[in-house]
Amino acid sequence: MLTHHRHNSPTDINIISIADLKSFLKVDTTEDDALILALLSTARAYVEDYTGVLCNLGTVEFYSESFEFFRFAAGPVKTITSVNYKTDANTYAVLATTGYAFSSKSIPQRLEFYSPPSPYNKTLERIKVITTAGYDETAVPEPLVQAMRLLVGHWYEQRTQVIVGTITAQIPLGIHALLNPYRIL
Repeated sequence: MLTHHRHNSPTDINIISIADLKSFLKVDTTEDDALILALLSTARAYVEDYTGVLCNLGTVEFYSESFEFFRFAAGPVKTITSVNYKTDANTYAVLATTGYAFSSKSIPQRLEFYSPPSPYNKTLERIKVITTAGYDETAVPEPLVQAMRLLVGHWYEQRTQVIVGTITAQIPLGIHALLNPYRIL
């Protein structure tokens, strides 16, 4: 299983401004600004978790237990800084760049290794790939941004988990229709 750790957090207002959200929500007051920003942060986290798309560019470390089937679980990965493998419980060695190839156009993106060494096997996170990954916050694809707007709008209007006394239905071709083409499976 591939896991990842992001070194920096998104600045949500660089993805969607508070003015843009308030216009979308038809809100004229500043009373709910903190709530709207909190909902935006939650919406961005939902979009990232559902799709695997990172909405900010930064250093991301990916970890695996082996060199086999190395598929990036998040992205897009822009560059590979280094590929490292454990030589003992605490020490990583760097794999030469001639020891692997990066497929940036496949979805999910992947690494293929040529005669990889055997990492130390009495520990976890045996393989560590350091990358630059994610979208620049001003270049997040518009369908993802629109899904965030819809989520914020829904949560802003529905502040409780249960609605009593009404019939509800999901909007066809809503949030998941916007997000599904970007999912990294």
